[in-house]
Amino acid sequence: MKLLIDKELVALVQSKKITEFVDPSDWYNKTSPVQPSSIDMHIGKIFVPEIDPDRRGGINNPKTDYHTLLSGETAFVETAEKLDVPPDIAGFGFPPASMAVKGILMTNPGHIDPGFKGNLTFTLINMGKEPFTIRHGDILFTTLWVKLSCDVEKDYSIRTGVLDTGAKEENVDVLSKDFLDVNNRAERKAKKALKSSIIWASSIAAAISVLGGGIQYALSTSSANNKRIEELTKTMAVLEVKLEERNSKQVAELKEDIDSIKSKIGLVKKEISEAESESDQ
Repeated sequence: MKLLIDKELVALVQSKKITEFVDPSDWYNKTSPVQPSSIDMHIGKIFVPEIDPDRRGGINNPKTDYHTLLSGETAFVETAEKLDVPPDIAGFGFPPASMAVKGILMTNPGHIDPGFKGNLTFTLINMGKEPFTIRHGDILFTTLWVKLSCDVEKDYSIRTGVLDTGAKEENVDVLSKDFLDVNNRAERKAKKALKSSIIWASSIAAAISVLGGGIQYALSTSSANNKRIEELTKTMAVLEVKLEERNSKQVAELKEDIDSIKSKIGLVKKEISEAESESDQ
């Protein structure tokens, strides 16, 4: 058994063994599907889970241009190439680094048995934070091929009776469109945050109202004024901390409230100072 290199792979492809490509201008440049010891497979049909079979992306109407995966979303993809692996050849493969570094998980890479016929299929999941667009013709799967010492006794097609593999309805039906339920969780979190903000804003408004009334009472006696100033100062400190957790609009409104409280505290202090001056006289 030996790993096949570029010239051997080109010969197999040109003789329509393993798979078939439109002849590139140069089989040995960087854009060739045949690389030094591998063959690149490309994105063909794209299927979107949880969609009507006849809608675009459904099993009867696959996408053949592109599809954007949001964070947590899945797609079922078929290779553009159709394989016809000889009984003395086996392969194995893995997703390209260009997908892996973007957080794209391929769930079922692995080996390819002698006698396998048809398209390879894969489930892709966007595990990254950012949307990722997959396009027809992009590299999907990099394969390595080995020459066996002899033909296998019974190859894949004989053992399974499967002569043409590819995407099937049951393959797509088992998938959830949103693997991590990101969209629904985000919507629930947004609703909860909005409700919390409304309650919090109402509480602040009520607190400001109470403080406004309390200022009038604070003017009655010097000792009461001092106590009220302490309470107002503590409340103001709490509000200043809360500012860090709110958006810019709420920040502006709260700053106005805090400035108002500061002004009222200044008036109370002035009243106390004047009252103390009169008592000294």
